[in-house]
Amino acid sequence: MSRDAQIMRAIVEHPEHDDLRLEFATAIEAHDPDWARGIRRSVNEYPYDRVADSVQARVAEPLKRLGATSVTFERGFPRTAQMPLETFLLHGDEILSLAPILEVNLTLPYLDEGYWPYWNPHMPALAACPALARVRELTFSRGWFDFDSVRLLIGSRYIEKLLRLTGGDWSFDSDAVREQQEDEMWPLLLESSVFRRMLSWGILHVTRRNLGDRTTTETLIQYESSDRYRTTYHAMSEESRALEQKYGYIPCLHASNWSATVLDVLRGVKPGFPAGAKPTEEMYVVTPPYEHL
Repeated sequence: MSRDAQIMRAIVEHPEHDDLRLEFATAIEAHDPDWARGIRRSVNEYPYDRVADSVQARVAEPLKRLGATSVTFERGFPRTAQMPLETFLLHGDEILSLAPILEVNLTLPYLDEGYWPYWNPHMPALAACPALARVRELTFSRGWFDFDSVRLLIGSRYIEKLLRLTGGDWSFDSDAVREQQEDEMWPLLLESSVFRRMLSWGILHVTRRNLGDRTTTETLIQYESSDRYRTTYHAMSEESRALEQKYGYIPCLHASNWSATVLDVLRGVKPGFPAGAKPTEEMYVVTPPYEHL
């Protein structure tokens, strides 16, 4: 195996280490100076757009040949790959072995009537797919979810590396069904070690139980060029505190972690406290409201 291939394998396994990316740039300098230059600029200056379009197209070509429909770059290498679910089931492991992909964005084809499909029939196959074990951030960009979808996914043996989930739109037959499913879902999630260490879980905003703390944004005045708004912090309820007394610190119940990236977790920047840590008052410091001009 060539030196640059060895380093690439290390980058795939440890995408958080910029020193490996710079080492790779040195290894390919002689035969691929454009990519080497783009890697250095992306790592040292701005992570998203310092690799030439021609280089991005060439580097992404093996991923697209396997079925990825779009690829975005960060820090000189592919970071996000969008693909149909069928492609992920067939070639996901190979695609994720070729580049340091942090986010997999899955799609389903529209139904003949033009409506979005339901994910439920497809979840058993996804939950049983070994390629899922490589995924840190999973996004469902199209399709309807309900809590049965969550139940199938959280039961997968392959989600131990999953740090963030973003779902599609939510569908419920009735409020009564929604409430029943949610009552069943929360114990299932809270007993999951994966859920208890994730940065964010894409269903929290649609549940009727406001577990965790919250921030809400209110527009005060609208201008042609900019708005004036106020963001208000809502402290964690006693119910949520009681959950953390039982399970320890649960990052996705804290709004301060929602905007953190998977890279933040891999680098140890976020969450602010380790998942499962014994609760302290420092974890529940209330951020005062502020206004933005």
